[in-house]
Amino acid sequence: MTRHNHPECQVLFELFGSPRGKVSLGRLNTGKEAGRVVMLREIPERALQQATPAFDLARDLTHPSVLKLLGVVTDRTHRYVASEYVPGISLFELVARARARQQGMEVSAAVRVMIDALRAIASARSLLVEAGAEPVRLLNSDCIWLVDYGETLLSEVGVSASMLGGASQQTPDTASEVEAREMMAAAVELYQLASGRLMTGDLSRTAKLHLPAPLAKLLEAVFSLDPSSGIAGVGALSDALSALPPVLVGSEQLVASELQRLSGDLLDERRRKLAAFHSVAGSDTEGATRVFVGVRPEDEEAAEEPTLAVPGFRRRVPFMLAVPPIATVTAVTPAEPKPQSPRSPSVQPLPLPAPRPRARAGLLGLSVRECWLIALWFVLLLGVGTWHRPDWLSSAVARLRVWKATSASYRPASAAPAK
Repeated sequence: MTRHNHPECQVLFELFGSPRGKVSLGRLNTGKEAGRVVMLREIPERALQQATPAFDLARDLTHPSVLKLLGVVTDRTHRYVASEYVPGISLFELVARARARQQGMEVSAAVRVMIDALRAIASARSLLVEAGAEPVRLLNSDCIWLVDYGETLLSEVGVSASMLGGASQQTPDTASEVEAREMMAAAVELYQLASGRLMTGDLSRTAKLHLPAPLAKLLEAVFSLDPSSGIAGVGALSDALSALPPVLVGSEQLVASELQRLSGDLLDERRRKLAAFHSVAGSDTEGATRVFVGVRPEDEEAAEEPTLAVPGFRRRVPFMLAVPPIATVTAVTPAEPKPQSPRSPSVQPLPLPAPRPRARAGLLGLSVRECWLIALWFVLLLGVGTWHRPDWLSSAVARLRVWKATSASYRPASAAPAK
């Protein structure tokens, strides 16, 4: 594998760093996978030559619980192993966050994560053995990938030992030794994930202090490597975890909710960072402009939902789609409009609102309504007074009759009509 055979990539941003190297999110710029968003792990220069057989073997490995290894790529400065990317978080990151907060994942959810991881390791190991590979350790916390919808997958299967460099000088481990190390690592990671604590000192005693009794008893058998326990490998350990009381074995939905609780902010941050690149144009080998756009999860929900009931099927989560090349268009800035003169006939003054009509004025400057109210009150007062003083009403009527008689008897002399 020479340098000029490696497809070119672009590193977008770093995901996390682990003892086995830094993992970033990138995009392939050339090759048959051009435009695809991938996970990138930097390869030490000293390990590239001896890791070639492991890369070739892992590239042909296909399984629903394994993230596809796409090969070795370069950004003209460093070389990376590129793997399929599905939105999620590594077990290494999740355990680190749980320990930093001293708050572990729900015990049943942690058990579900480890059951799925061990089953995926058992399946991947059988495929590697059939292909003639040497037994190597597959359970590495930075290669166990927890998808945001609750599934647990494996990445970089079969190349972990080669990634560290110098593995060819060491004596290969036997299958039993590899199984023993896998089981011990699984028990430790499960304790730390469920308790949010670093496992130190007496392992069995520590498990009894912070885990439910049935789970602590099972891990104690793993720590003691007791052959009578019947747990002789990762497959047997996953079966033993599945046989725990149902209250201690969660579902993928519970795992998804726990991921949101413990690392929802980190998942959202990665979505925002990835979305920031959706409008960034990159040049391919022919110099054409390629624009990458994000696919919203709700656009895929209707097509993917029926596949959830199929056992062993992992739904694809396409994050970036390539849009056909577009022509470059020069933007024309419109000319600023000239200010118009205040006397220009095209400028019309805004119409002012018509004044509200005022009510007609009545007696003494009062409105008609106010005059009617005063008259009504006068009539009411007159009626109340008459009710209480009927003699006053009789006197007033008598005086009114006298006044009328006096007025009728008084007739002034009128002028004689003209002849």
